[in-house]
Amino acid sequence: MPTNGEAPAAETAAPAGPASLGWGWGSCPALYVSYGLSALKGRQPELTGALAAVPSFTALSPPMGLDYFGVFDGHSGAAVANYLTEQLHGAIADQILRELVAEAPRFLHGPQGDVEGWWRTAMADAFQTVDAELLKGAGGVDASVAGATALVALVLEEYVVLANCGVSRAVISRGGEILQLTSEHRSNRPDEKQRVENGGGRVDESTNTVDEFLPTSRAFGIYMYKQYVIVEPEVTAVGRDPRDEFLILATAGLWDSVSPVEACRVVERKLRSRSRSAIAWGAAPDNNRVSATMLAKELAQHAVRAGSTGNVSVIVVLFRDDPAATASPAPVLASGRVQRPRRGCRSCGSP
Repeated sequence: MPTNGEAPAAETAAPAGPASLGWGWGSCPALYVSYGLSALKGRQPELTGALAAVPSFTALSPPMGLDYFGVFDGHSGAAVANYLTEQLHGAIADQILRELVAEAPRFLHGPQGDVEGWWRTAMADAFQTVDAELLKGAGGVDASVAGATALVALVLEEYVVLANCGVSRAVISRGGEILQLTSEHRSNRPDEKQRVENGGGRVDESTNTVDEFLPTSRAFGIYMYKQYVIVEPEVTAVGRDPRDEFLILATAGLWDSVSPVEACRVVERKLRSRSRSAIAWGAAPDNNRVSATMLAKELAQHAVRAGSTGNVSVIVVLFRDDPAATASPAPVLASGRVQRPRRGCRSCGSP
């Protein structure tokens, strides 16, 4: 089940899968320090967004530490977003198993192939599976007009996989650079505009909406417009770096009023302030669970103060326990580079 808080310090027992496939559940420690979640309805009458965090998402043989985070922004209510919170991580886990069983000799033991392409297939199939369930009325959800965007991050030891369907964003702070890891699916993107119009949709350039009311050109549900409001995610795999400090995942409610540079500055200021206070009192900083949750809440509140009119849902993942000790110059925007990860897991000692 999705949970809030800190990554477990030790392995957590869970039901085992089919032994004949070498499949098991567990955790590969030290993927990150901690994480925090926060969601505010802001100036909206209700909260239609949702968040999910599933530590110890999967562990395979050879071990593959893999944790799941997701931010979901509902359209016409919270029903689809809530369904994704409960179901999407399981669909992704099932698809990973199927893909690995099918390609185990090549992916696990042979030369590395197209890592990003492998994840693109697995994530796209999982997204499509859940979308098809919604079409059939799964969970009692009427998704004819209701829908939700989704941004999923899978954190592994060597890299982070991002699957984005909609207008949420992910950024990472890396040694003074702010890497934007995802691209929004809006109708003012030339490729999205052309795709929507080719599918029979109308793009309102004055409001950057589809059919004059949809702020996104990709989403789960919304089946009345599914011929051009597709569920296919854009998937990237970004290699991790020792300079990585934190990852921010957030819905459009944050980014519509706060730039990536500003968001990272808010987090950095809080981390430095917390570290200075601890040093002044001769004590260690507070528990990391509190810190990461505090950072997510501060970002959400900052967006509302900055004038955000929508729901604001935020996840912050801390990769270092001492980012203040490596305070960097003013943040600089940069493009995230896709890097091929190494196989195996240092924490578990696999090759």
